[in-house]
Amino acid sequence: MHCPSCARPSRIDRWSWEDDYYACGHLGFTFWGWAELTSDFTREIGRKLGGHRTVLLAGKL
Repeated sequence: MHCPSCARPSRIDRWSWEDDYYACGHLGFTFWGWAELTSDFTREIGRKLGGHRTVLLAGKL
């Protein structure tokens, strides 16, 4: 894909958006009936996944 800002080719998973409004990925988890997830929990999931960037999406999609 070509970046819409700089027109250089790059993998879309390398793009970044202000405030991480968008996320592209292949793995997701759904936690029903849990208390609100903390940023520490989200970081720990990323660490356990080998340091991959993680994004917390809250609410219904």
